[in-house]
Amino acid sequence: MQAKNGSIILTVIAVGVVLLLGMYWLSTQIPDAPEIVVPTADEIAAAVLAGVTIPTASDIAASIDIPDTKLSVHDYKDELASDLSVAHLDDDDFKEELSEFLNKECGIDIDERDIEGYDIVDIEVNGRGEEREVILTVRVDIDDDGDAERVKVDIGMQVVGLDRDDDYEDAEVEDDGHNPYNFEFLKGYDDFCE
Repeated sequence: MQAKNGSIILTVIAVGVVLLLGMYWLSTQIPDAPEIVVPTADEIAAAVLAGVTIPTASDIAASIDIPDTKLSVHDYKDELASDLSVAHLDDDDFKEELSEFLNKECGIDIDERDIEGYDIVDIEVNGRGEEREVILTVRVDIDDDGDAERVKVDIGMQVVGLDRDDDYEDAEVEDDGHNPYNFEFLKGYDDFCE
C-alpha cells in the first residue's frame, strides 16, 4: 500500500508541477493590464473649456436681431424729412422764391442768379406720425449790384408721406403748387437789410 500511496503522491506532485509550469507559461502570455488614469476635476474642466468657444460682446450684439422700435422709426423719419428738405434746396424754384422773398423783405432788386451760394447752419425737425416740419437755418451769400452781402433766413418746409408701411415711397416735401418754402428773415450781416 505504501507503494500505491507513493505513486499517488508522486502523481499529485507531478500534476502540481505541471499546473505551476502551465500557469507560469500562461502568465507570460497575458499582457499587462493597462494602467487606469483617473483625471482630476481641473483636467476635466480644462478639456471641456478647450472645446467651448466663448463669444465676445460684439459677437453677441451682431447676432441679436433688434426690431424697429418707436424711437428708431421716429429718428429715421426725422432724418428722412431732413434729407428731403435739404435736397429740395437744389430745386430750380428755390433760388427764385428766395430772391423774391429777399426783394420784398430787404427792398432790393435781385434775381436767382444773384444768389451765389448758401450754407446750412442748423436743421430742426418737429412732428410725429407721417408728417414733419423741417426748419433749415441758412446763411445766404448774395450779390447786390456788385456788393457781396450775406443774410440769414429760416426756411420752413412740410414733409409728408412718411408712411413706414409703404417703405416711405410717398415721402416728399409738400408742394401746394406754387411755393413749398416758408421763409423767415433772421438777420443781415454788416448792416445789410436791417
